Amino acid sequence: MVSQAANQKSGLDWERTRFHSYLGDPRKLKGYLQLGDSLVNSTGTGTLGRVGWFEYSPDSRPCVADGHVTVVRFNPHRVHPRFGYYYLKSSSFQRFMFETLVTGSTNQIELSREGMRATSMPVPALEEQRRIADFLDVETNRIGKLIGMRTSQLELIESRSKCQLAKVLLPPIPPASWREIPIKYLFEFERAGVWGDDPAGDKSDVLCVRVADFDRISLTGGSTAATYRAIDAQQIRRRTLRKGDVLLEKSGGGEKNPVGFAVNYDGPENVLATTSNFVSILRPKSIVFPRFAGLLMAANYFAGMNIPFIKQTTGIQNLDGAGYLGRKVHLPTISEQVSIVRLLDRNLDSASRYRNSANHQIDLLAERRQALITAAVTGQLDVTTARSGVR
Repeated sequence: MVSQAANQKSGLDWERTRFHSYLGDPRKLKGYLQLGDSLVNSTGTGTLGRVGWFEYSPDSRPCVADGHVTVVRFNPHRVHPRFGYYYLKSSSFQRFMFETLVTGSTNQIELSREGMRATSMPVPALEEQRRIADFLDVETNRIGKLIGMRTSQLELIESRSKCQLAKVLLPPIPPASWREIPIKYLFEFERAGVWGDDPAGDKSDVLCVRVADFDRISLTGGSTAATYRAIDAQQIRRRTLRKGDVLLEKSGGGEKNPVGFAVNYDGPENVLATTSNFVSILRPKSIVFPRFAGLLMAANYFAGMNIPFIKQTTGIQNLDGAGYLGRKVHLPTISEQVSIVRLLDRNLDSASRYRNSANHQIDLLAERRQALITAAVTGQLDVTTARSGVR
């Protein structure tokens, strides 16, 4: 069963498909997929309109699209299937689709299948369609490889940063000047945040930092926070954030990003702020440089030290804070901590700059691919004389 989650921009993600039991001829099922079918995600903001292509499943099992995916099967005597696929992906059709074929509002938007059936599309002769499709197959594959290379480089940079944190902060044989100490003794207190009520529009409204506001590259959180909640003055008094506080994710997480991530608070100056109830506040003692404490907690996370302390309940992961903070770490002197922080932050800044540059290149390549598809299927580009502008 192919769902919207499985129909990704990069292609069908078979790990996101699911199996259904069925006795009978699968070809009689609604949504049964055949070679050359185009798949269009049909509901929800952010996913509606995403177009995929079906050839066959990796294990040769029959496949069916679920009710949130529209199957477009072109008449091969009139439309070359790959040309039709590219036409659906073009900016021209995507714009028309959202202006004319989409109904509803917010996340309840839905693609009208009846409207899709009634939509006409301009097509050249079949042989010209085939040439356009062949050209786009080559060029989009070339661009896709470049995007893949940049993405792989980003993954390597991120992996390198994680390894360096663990190597520097969690050495197998620490220097003699480093003393062993339970994590909890690095902090004055650990306090759970509070979610409060809907904003009231008065002085009770407080900036609330959530896990979604954590930057997993710079290892900071709060500078982009924009959620305000009405919180009682007595509750906020003991939970007001300071620069350098360590924010520890206590609930949430998932398979790829388990609970227990930690960052330093870097929110705006002179703004009253706290954390949501899914995040704990750890206030560093004078024996530890605040940024060092945050990086140390992040290193523990990247090294998987949080895993034994995760408890799973009804799909939500919870961190056993008492057990996790009872783990022992090695603490350098304050002067060593400051030197280590300077080194690691320089490397993190360098990684962040590279990430921004690579993401910009990826965006430009994606724009080039989209422009190429649109120009080719609308006749603005003569594919018989076109030359690739991507090297």
